[in-house]
Amino acid sequence: MKYTNKQKHEVIPIAYFVKTKKLTSDKMKVCVNCGAEILDKRGQPLNQVYDKALSNKSGIIRLVECSSCGQVADKYIEYEGCLVLLDLALQYQPAFRHTLVNQNRRTLILKMVFLTLIVDGYTRWFFSADGGRFFEREAEFYAAAGLAAISLVTFIFTALVTILAAQFVRVRTTSPDYVLLVYGLLLAYCTRFLKLAALLWGSQSTSDSTLVGSQSTLESTQFLWYFVDILYLLTSVNVMKVLSGLGSLQSTVTAVVAHAALHLVDLYNNDSFLPF
Repeated sequence: MKYTNKQKHEVIPIAYFVKTKKLTSDKMKVCVNCGAEILDKRGQPLNQVYDKALSNKSGIIRLVECSSCGQVADKYIEYEGCLVLLDLALQYQPAFRHTLVNQNRRTLILKMVFLTLIVDGYTRWFFSADGGRFFEREAEFYAAAGLAAISLVTFIFTALVTILAAQFVRVRTTSPDYVLLVYGLLLAYCTRFLKLAALLWGSQSTSDSTLVGSQSTLESTQFLWYFVDILYLLTSVNVMKVLSGLGSLQSTVTAVVAHAALHLVDLYNNDSFLPF
C-alpha cells in the first residue's frame, strides 16, 4: 500500500492491519472481553474478527461485535504491538486472549523462551561465580542454562498435571487446549527475561561499592528479583485463568504449586545458582 506525501500523516485504515497481521486463519476466534466464541448472525463460529462478507462485498472492514457481551470482539487488532505488550505487563486478560488465542505468536514465543533461558542461565552462572573470566568457566554457564531448562520443564509439567487432576475432579465434558496452554506457560516464563535488567541495574548501582562481585549485585537489587518472580507468578495465574477453564482460586493454587515445584528443583540442583 503506497502513500503520497500528502497522505503519509493520515490515519492508517483497518484494512492495513488485516493484511499485515494475517487475521484470516482456520482457527476459531474468541471475544477478548468475555472469552466467548465469536459467532456470525447465523450462529456459526467465525475464524476472523471482522465481517468477512461485508469486506468481500464492499471492501469495508468492520470489526465483529461479540454476541454474548455486545462489545467489540478484539479491539487489539487496531493496537500497536507495544500497547499490547503493555497490557500484557499490566495483566489484562483480554490482552492474553488476543495474543494466545486470536493471534498465532508461537514462533515469537519460542524465540523469547530461548533468549530467556540464556538470561536465566547467565544469571545463575553469575551468582555462582568464584572469579575468573567467562571463557574460563564456559562449561559452568552451559550447566546453568541446562538447570534453567530443567526448572522450566518442571514448572510446565507440574502445572499440566495439576490442571489434569482438577479437570478429573470436576468431571468436565470439555478439556482445555493443552498445546495452547503450554505456549501460554512459556509466555509467562518469558517474564524472567527481566532478570537481565535487574542484573544490569545491580552492576551499575554497585560500581562504587566496597563489596565486589555477585554479592554486591544481589544485595543492592534484592527487591528486583522478588518483583520478577511475583510478575512471573501473576502472569502464570492469568494464563491459567484464560486457557485452563479453571476458576480464579483453582488457577491461583495451580500456579502456586507449579512455582513451588520450580523453586524446589532449583534448590535441589544447586541453591548457589539462585539469587534469592
